[in-house]
Amino acid sequence: MVRNTRSRLLQRVPSGVQHYGLAEVRRRRAVEAALTASLRGWSYEEVILPILDYEEVFRRSVGDRSNGRMYRLIDPEGHVVGVRPDLTPLVAKLVATGLRGERLPIRVFYSGEVVRPQGPKTLGQGEFHQIGFEQVGGDSSPADLEIAVVALEALRAAGLISARMMLGHSGILPALVRKAGLRPETTSEVERSIDRHRHQGLEAALSRACVATPLKRVFRALMRRTRRPQDLAALGKQAGSTVERCLLELRRLWEDLQDLGYGDQVGVDLAEVGGFGYYTGVRFRVYANGVGFAVGGGGRYDKLLEHFGSAQPAVGFSFGLDRLLRALEATGVTPATASVPARAVRSPGHSRVGALEQALDLRRRGKRVRLC
Repeated sequence: MVRNTRSRLLQRVPSGVQHYGLAEVRRRRAVEAALTASLRGWSYEEVILPILDYEEVFRRSVGDRSNGRMYRLIDPEGHVVGVRPDLTPLVAKLVATGLRGERLPIRVFYSGEVVRPQGPKTLGQGEFHQIGFEQVGGDSSPADLEIAVVALEALRAAGLISARMMLGHSGILPALVRKAGLRPETTSEVERSIDRHRHQGLEAALSRACVATPLKRVFRALMRRTRRPQDLAALGKQAGSTVERCLLELRRLWEDLQDLGYGDQVGVDLAEVGGFGYYTGVRFRVYANGVGFAVGGGGRYDKLLEHFGSAQPAVGFSFGLDRLLRALEATGVTPATASVPARAVRSPGHSRVGALEQALDLRRRGKRVRLC
């Protein structure tokens, strides 16, 4: 019985992780190549990041949200290390410690697996592939606009022309929480309810906290999507100067994207408050027709590099490759995976050396071969 159980385990992979066969790998690589070629065209350069880093790197960057979202190991020296649950902290560390001499702004991109015990529920995965890009050290407004445009254009290059970007801001909810004087446990409940559009949960949490009715209306308004940030102007007047400033940032970004021709692809969703806790400003999430979850997201994180000794503003965006492939499938787009035909090379008179001599000649001239 034990032997049979072991045999079955050897034929499977652990829950949440993946392996991919020939056709699927071609499909994934085609989309990855389209995205990274677009990023290179915008002068983003590739960096390679470690699979493991000290737990403290992720805990300081992500905060309490790292609990339950990271595998921890003990290295041979007795240090606690984490299997990367996110790549942005590793980029911040690399830029702060290894790219100090580079001219600002620094533009980088990366591609690789991340692992979380509790992966994206929509795909049932704990291991998934991210392709992301970051700009560090640039002026905030131009950099935010650049990241939004590059993300939409990279998706277009990958074949997802109908992508929609929703803009949010990480500064709005904390300002409302401070104004309402909410306790940490109530804040967590309010944040979850807003992020998941659970109106009853929000009402219950605010009522238990005895939040005044006018301020309740402001919290409710966070769950109202709109095509125009101007529609939320009254929200700022009721919530105070911090919220007004955040809404002004969103409005300027939205207007710039309108001027560049992205009017039908951009809206505002202030309920975009989930994810890791290092965001400080504008947030982005991108959706696609026929798919009920975001295929990519990002935002501004001006405090993250301080953990590694370099106070630099930064903003970035990452695509979930698995989600993007699902979106392409839903919209009927098939990635171009055609390969160059191989030249068949047969052994003359059963001579293995003769066949390989022909193959070597063809390969050195850049031809694709297949030994028969």
